[in-house]
Amino acid sequence: ALVAAAAAPSSRLRSLALPRNRITPRGCRTIGELLASSATLEALDLTANAVAPEGLYDIVVNGILANPGPSMLRDLRLDAAQIGDGVQTVAHLLRSNRSLASLALSFNPFAEH
Repeated sequence: ALVAAAAAPSSRLRSLALPRNRITPRGCRTIGELLASSATLEALDLTANAVAPEGLYDIVVNGILANPGPSMLRDLRLDAAQIGDGVQTVAHLLRSNRSLASLALSFNPFAEH
């Protein structure tokens, strides 16, 4: 319901803050669907959720980068989101997205490769 309402052409949702909501990769799939169709979302906060690398992939590749229009997302907060080995997905986002101005990744232990 949230995705359908937020992705509707009449939606003017600009910011979605969901910190500490126990969101898992399964929930990230739904958030990815929203990002793939949103023309207005500028800020997304998923701080302190169990996003994990799989959820990050859904948010970035199946969400932000899958949006056929220009991305409006300027601020993405993924502090303490357990994204671990998702560093390659973050790199892909940074190479491919021109609108993102702020990316927060603190408290995510990245593996050394």
